[in-house]
Amino acid sequence: MNVAKIVTLVLLSLAARVEAADELRFSLIKTAQSQDRGEYSWRNGAWERPEPMLHVALLIEHQGSRLLFGTGLGRHIDAQVDAEVPWRIKRYSRVVAVRD
Repeated sequence: MNVAKIVTLVLLSLAARVEAADELRFSLIKTAQSQDRGEYSWRNGAWERPEPMLHVALLIEHQGSRLLFGTGLGRHIDAQVDAEVPWRIKRYSRVVAVRD
């Protein structure tokens, strides 16, 4: 089961509680955006450019408590990419760590 399905299930289970609905809030926080790679894909009988990929963090607030689920790139992404794949071109925009 991938992360998106798990997050969806958690959100649906929390939203199902009617009595907590007034005190429950979800926020998606954009941390970066991957640039278009110029690669095309074949879909529906034609070539299409891929959509830009957003890197986000999920903030859940409930009864004064906060849960931050970070799915963004993080502030050390440049060093991590250089250490693992130094030949690869960085195709993401300026990264803003959500904790900042």
